[in-house]
Amino acid sequence: TRGSHPRNSGSNPDGGAVKKYKIVANLLVASHFLWIILLIGGTVYVFYNPWYFHWHLTIVSATLLLNLFLGYCPLTFWEEKVRRKINPDFGHNGSFIATYIEKVTGFRISERRMLAIIAWIKFGVYVASITVFLIKK
Repeated sequence: TRGSHPRNSGSNPDGGAVKKYKIVANLLVASHFLWIILLIGGTVYVFYNPWYFHWHLTIVSATLLLNLFLGYCPLTFWEEKVRRKINPDFGHNGSFIATYIEKVTGFRISERRMLAIIAWIKFGVYVASITVFLIKK
């Protein structure tokens, strides 16, 4: 019967829903990469456009506070939640960046090491942004 097939048991979404979930998940991934580019690239942009400093500092501070108080990035959480609707076993293994580094390069970075790298990068971006602003002032 139709209901006995695992695909039709209600545990998996239908083909149309799967496509929608994939689109939403991929948009979240793209947004996440754009956010990372904005965080890092904004530091360089501040050097040439000091007026952008206050916007950039707000973006970097919000990112740091979200990670500090939540312990993760909401974009990572949302993408994982959407992808689990398609594949319940999906997980980032603790880090969005580590997951996609592994997918692209095959190189696996431990969760602890990746979190340390990310923390230093975020801290570095924060300090560099303030330093660039003070130098350009």
